[in-house]
Amino acid sequence: KLKQFVTKKSGYNTNITKYINKAGILRAKYKVQVLDKLVNERTKELQEEIRKNTELHNKNIKLERSKNNYFINISHELRTPLNIISSTNQLIQGLARGKNDIKKEKLNHYIDISQRNCNRLLDLINNILDKSISSSI
Repeated sequence: KLKQFVTKKSGYNTNITKYINKAGILRAKYKVQVLDKLVNERTKELQEEIRKNTELHNKNIKLERSKNNYFINISHELRTPLNIISSTNQLIQGLARGKNDIKKEKLNHYIDISQRNCNRLLDLINNILDKSISSSI
């Protein structure tokens, strides 16, 4: 009878142990599922942040290129009339130093070229200033 009692007790203990082990496994599985869900949510958040940052980075590169092109164009637009004014002044000086007197109509023609390019430069500078002021507001 003692042997039967111990066997019954052992079987009972074995069932409890199995039940406790199954409960522990279920809790561990649940914890893993919760952690997986949290990891997946965070991964989605990080992927969205990466997408936004990539978009901003590409936008910044595009703006930087536009800015560089703008300054290249401005430099060219300012340099051209300055070169014409300088060349015209050198021509007038050369003619004035020559043995022959410079004709009034020729002088007026070159001064007119110089004046038009001065006006062109002033217009460009005014446009740049106007755009600077309007973009800073």
